Amino acid sequence: MDKYSKSRSGSGFTLVEITVVMAIIAVLLVTAGLSVFYSQRNRLFLEQAAQDLAAEIRLTQSRILAIQKIDIDGSSFTPKAAVIRIETDKKPEIYYLKPAILLNGNPDPDCTKASLESNKTFNLEGRGKIFSITPQSPVFLIYTSPIGRFYVTSSEPIFTNSANNSCIPPPSSYSNENITVKLTNDTQNYWLEINGQTGEVTIRE
Repeated sequence: MDKYSKSRSGSGFTLVEITVVMAIIAVLLVTAGLSVFYSQRNRLFLEQAAQDLAAEIRLTQSRILAIQKIDIDGSSFTPKAAVIRIETDKKPEIYYLKPAILLNGNPDPDCTKASLESNKTFNLEGRGKIFSITPQSPVFLIYTSPIGRFYVTSSEPIFTNSANNSCIPPPSSYSNENITVKLTNDTQNYWLEINGQTGEVTIRE
């Protein structure tokens, strides 16, 4: 018995023991590798969501500046303004201000009679969510035509006529504060910085 024990202790690890240790190491390496893979994948998804939202904001602004016609539910019209609603834990929404129509078929210049028509909901599902908005949530980004002015308000916008034939929110209802939108997937974050004077959008990690 003593002879066997002495021989066993000097022979090192058995093949079974080595195999078990190698299997454990392999599992740990695979687990670590998968963790890194999913972390990188989720970061790329979130980055893409931030870039897509920024691109959508820029596209909406360019449409207004170009005075392009918009088709909503089979109705084609030239919008007087575009409104992007961004709110915590909700999908961003895009609206266009549709002029009322006079009896002669022409657009009514009275901005108070115009209506906001829903055009698109921006889907972040599976990539991230809007975690916070500074200085407040919700925020409404307003781009007007034909001058291309930019406004920010925290309440449902209303419109009045301006001297240059634009529909603008009343001066008491808007501010020119910079907006920061934080997107997250619960482990990583991206920020959209929106200039309160120009509406220009930048992204930072």
